[in-house]
Amino acid sequence: MSRFGNGSAIAAGRVRTAPPSDGGAIAQRRITAMPAMPDRFWGKVDKTDGCWLWKAAIGDDGYGRFNLSGGGQIMAHRMAYKLVKGEIPEGLVIDHVCRNRGCVNPWHLEAVSQLENLLRCPGWPGHRTHCARGHKFTESNTWLWTDKRGRVARYCKACWAVRHEIARKKKRRPADESI
Repeated sequence: MSRFGNGSAIAAGRVRTAPPSDGGAIAQRRITAMPAMPDRFWGKVDKTDGCWLWKAAIGDDGYGRFNLSGGGQIMAHRMAYKLVKGEIPEGLVIDHVCRNRGCVNPWHLEAVSQLENLLRCPGWPGHRTHCARGHKFTESNTWLWTDKRGRVARYCKACWAVRHEIARKKKRRPADESI
C-alpha cells in the first residue's frame, strides 16, 4: 500500500508506530495536530438563523478562503457546497442566493451557469437600461459585440457616432494648422 495514496494510514489520519514489544499487531495512533478537514472548516463558520458567516481569511473580493491540508486554497462557499451537497457540476458556478459573499450556508448556495449568475446580480451592467450619457439601450440604438473569449459587450450607437465624428474632425484639419 502506498504511503501517501488513498486508503493509506496517513490519508486516514493514522500513523504507524513500531510494533509492540510482545510482537502483536502494529499499534496505531490518531494524529491530533490537524483536525479532520470538515471539522476544521466548520470551526471557522459562525452559524446563525440566516447566513452562516465565514470567520477566517477573506480575500479583497469579499469571498472567504480556506486552506486545504495538502496545500492549495479553495473559496469557502465552494467548499461548503461540496461538503454538504457534493461535487459542483462541470460548467457551473456557485451563486449566493442571499447575495452575501461571506455566507457559506449551503442552503443559500446554488449551482448555476455563469450567465445565470450574472443575470441574478443586481449591479451587473447588463441590467442597465441607459448608457452613461443617458441614451436608452434599444434594439435600434445598441450594438452587441463578442470578443475572442465569447464575452458580449453592448455599445450605444448614438455615443459611438459622437466619438466617430470627433475623431473624423481631428483627422480633417487643414494642412496649414499642422505646421
